[in-house]
Amino acid sequence: MKRAALSVIIPLYNHRDVVLHAIDSVLQQTRPPDEVLVVDDASTDGSAEVVAEFAAKNPTVRLIRSAKNQGTPRATNQGFRAARGNYVYGLSADDIVLPGFFEAAMTALEKHPDAGLAYGDFLTVTQGLEILERTPSLPPVEAYYSPDELSHLLYGDILEARGAIFQRQALLSCGGFIPELEEMSDWFLGLAVAFRHGLHYVPGACHAKRVDFTSYALKRQACRDGLQEKIRRIIKLLGRPKNRDLLPHFARSAAFMHFGIDAAEALLKRPECWDPVHQMLLHEPLAEYMRRKRERVQAQGRTRNRPQFSRPETWQKYVVQYTPEFLRPRIDQLVSEWKDSGKRVLIYGAGEHTVALFKLTRLRDAQIVGVADRSKRLHGQCQWGFEVIAPSKIASLHPDVVLISSAAMQDEIYRELSPLCDHGIELVRLYGEPVPTDEAAGERREKEKAASPPPPKAFSLEPEWLAARVRDLVSSWNRRDRRVVLFGAGEVTSRLFQWTNIDEADLVAIAEPVEMLQGEVIWNLETVAPAAIRELSADTVLVCSNMVRSEVDRELASLERDGFEVVRLRPSLAIPCEKSERPQGRARSIDRATLSRSGDR
Repeated sequence: MKRAALSVIIPLYNHRDVVLHAIDSVLQQTRPPDEVLVVDDASTDGSAEVVAEFAAKNPTVRLIRSAKNQGTPRATNQGFRAARGNYVYGLSADDIVLPGFFEAAMTALEKHPDAGLAYGDFLTVTQGLEILERTPSLPPVEAYYSPDELSHLLYGDILEARGAIFQRQALLSCGGFIPELEEMSDWFLGLAVAFRHGLHYVPGACHAKRVDFTSYALKRQACRDGLQEKIRRIIKLLGRPKNRDLLPHFARSAAFMHFGIDAAEALLKRPECWDPVHQMLLHEPLAEYMRRKRERVQAQGRTRNRPQFSRPETWQKYVVQYTPEFLRPRIDQLVSEWKDSGKRVLIYGAGEHTVALFKLTRLRDAQIVGVADRSKRLHGQCQWGFEVIAPSKIASLHPDVVLISSAAMQDEIYRELSPLCDHGIELVRLYGEPVPTDEAAGERREKEKAASPPPPKAFSLEPEWLAARVRDLVSSWNRRDRRVVLFGAGEVTSRLFQWTNIDEADLVAIAEPVEMLQGEVIWNLETVAPAAIRELSADTVLVCSNMVRSEVDRELASLERDGFEVVRLRPSLAIPCEKSERPQGRARSIDRATLSRSGDR
């Protein structure tokens, strides 16, 4: 079997002092190349003359001269086109190839002729060849990786094309070095060939690149606007039909993580680039961008908006009090009492409720010693200038008071923290009547509860019942092109998204009477006041509540008179209303007889 030929391409521009070192590292390989093409890019320091003198004594080396300077990518492509070998290796004039690489790589490529390139680790060295960094990208075991295997394995790693031996036809089929990408052309070429033809990894260092802080590449990379523009060029290139096979591999491997948040900003600065291709390729950089932003705002004493809310039914009895009008005077009174008696306060809860207290009240005027939360995910984070701790560490801070900052879980948290009372720590609840602390008070409370009228009865929310009910509703809405507003941001809404296909409907927003929640983004939907429903381009309202509340009924009855289709999850809870002569607002007229027959009411 005839041995495959290997050509080495060395683009040269003004590297008179080191170019012979690069050529010598190539010729000293245990498996030397069949030819070495030095493409002089119109050097001005006598580099071409040095190479010409060397080539006259060594027939393996051939000098190609350019009449004018065309840049490294074009000079390298010129060498690729002139090469005679089946395989090509590009080497910068100031870099060196390490001993033994050619033999190991060519042996691997001859065993796997379908592989587009052979690749090993590269070293970053000083001008004096002192090692600064070693950059491995793959597990240290020799192996062939198909395009699918490679894209699953990589995560933002770089394949240094200058340290790889390419199958020449595979390289040319991917366009070689693309000049418009400048210093990023080798990054793109390495990944493009690997994701189209596969890669054989040869463990160990194969290539040493000298770092020069005045180099062309580093100067270009330092220009952030220029870097981001080239990122957009690469994405545009990947969006072309001929490169569509590369798209899933670039996305799956998070290739653009190599550029960090510059890749995210390349998208954020250009709204016209917000298309599916950009979003797919930049998903991971955008996630990293938002992670850094979250860390930054938390260090400033702020917290993130939670994407969803799951409310226990006890939240309903405090919902009227969960307002600025109630919280401001309540917190003012407590803070004044704490300051007068010199009490140290710990806040239990690091969620949106605590955010509201700091925004809307003067809680920060108290002598706060810390913030605690049961969520392990929040432990160690900084919120409002305090590190969030676990409940088990509360006693170690020696607070006099623990303020329970939660409307949804207040009773449960009170029971959980009650052992702290044995240490002389006062537990403060913001909502409802104080919990009885002695047996007699408990008995009185039970008697009062028995004598009071029963609360409105909630219906059972079983997954099977909800899934079937909502499936029929969504099918009916989609068939009739209905746009839907969910009324309620509590537990029922959370269960709908968890158990049903409600997200397949054309959802517009969530309406919520609790002012504190208005403006939040819940389940990727903006939360608005009920009065704002008429301003939305919607025609259907789904009531996501299992409680009967007169103020809600009045608001929904008003919407129905305006022509909205109002649907309750439990059909027996109908809303009395007067039929209007003419629907108003953006809503379409509703044939109530049709609705009755279809079972949507």
